[in-house]
Amino acid sequence: MLKQGRVNLSANNQAFLVQLADKATSNVTAHCGFGMFPKGPKGRFPGIATHGWGIPTGSKNKDAAWEFIKWSMSKDMTRRMVVEKGYGSITRKSIIASAEFKQKMTINGQDVGKIFVDTLDMAGQGHMKYRTVHVYPQVNTQITKAIENVMSGQMSAREALRLAQTNALTDLRRAGVKL
Repeated sequence: MLKQGRVNLSANNQAFLVQLADKATSNVTAHCGFGMFPKGPKGRFPGIATHGWGIPTGSKNKDAAWEFIKWSMSKDMTRRMVVEKGYGSITRKSIIASAEFKQKMTINGQDVGKIFVDTLDMAGQGHMKYRTVHVYPQVNTQITKAIENVMSGQMSAREALRLAQTNALTDLRRAGVKL
């Protein structure tokens, strides 16, 4: 909906939002902008998501799995992800510091790569520790839906956040979290 110009805000990360600049598939390329997650009264706490590879202890092909991990996370492969696909969630500092990354992540004159690095730096200060709660994805979905409902005019902020809180508490209880 963002690429069609039907929604005007998303709290998603740059890996998804840089697609707005794809002139072949986006109606908003010339009008899209990016910024840090807004600061509220208690501070600024942008989200960070990570992906990881692992090899199950029972794997019958541990050597092959390890070779795949090394290949998929190699400098060459992560560079290709940036250069060929415009992927911005890169885990190698050398790629993030490269001119290619900066060029791909500069959109409409905005350095989206710097926003990414600044967000990583903030996460390194410890604000993400609360997200180790196993049921966080369900709660995050409720919050995201509330923001969408407010921004699209479907609900008032009070109404949307009240519903998100009710649903989040239900999800937490269902997951066995003691409140």
